Amino acid sequence: MNSKKQIKALVALATLISTSAISNAAFAGDAKVYPGSQCYLANPTSSNLGSIQLFGGQVINVSNFTVEVNCPVVRDITGGTENGKVGPTALVHVYNNNAASTTIECDLRAYGVNQLGPTGAQFQRLTKVVNGGAPGTPGKSSLFFDGRVQQTPGGAYEIRCNLPARTGVGTYTVTE
Repeated sequence: MNSKKQIKALVALATLISTSAISNAAFAGDAKVYPGSQCYLANPTSSNLGSIQLFGGQVINVSNFTVEVNCPVVRDITGGTENGKVGPTALVHVYNNNAASTTIECDLRAYGVNQLGPTGAQFQRLTKVVNGGAPGTPGKSSLFFDGRVQQTPGGAYEIRCNLPARTGVGTYTVTE
């Protein structure tokens, strides 16, 4: 191999090595958008199990009563200040297929690394009255959480919503 080819090969190798050495966190965006279909029933062993349907990336309560769903969040910033705030911000897009207005309640929860269940969890609860709509033209609204739940290094976040009959979560966004 002549010296020009060797130099090109070394430059290519150095570029490859330096690219792979860059932290994965550097590539990750701060905001992550999740489909509502990531949400699941919060208490699947409850006597009032309820029924949800995943459709078009959304989760829909198809029961005749309120069900509680958990919506998981993947964390990639696990220390320091997030967003210049104490904790994350979140936006939950909810909708209502009922003719009448309905109240939807959601929490943004923070759990410590050794916490089991909601005991001791910090949370911010928002309640929103969502205007009525109909299948095909549902009433839509958004709940914005402004980052008042404190992050815990190595801890976890989740969004939990109480969904009355014929309501759902379209998408949710979490910004660390």
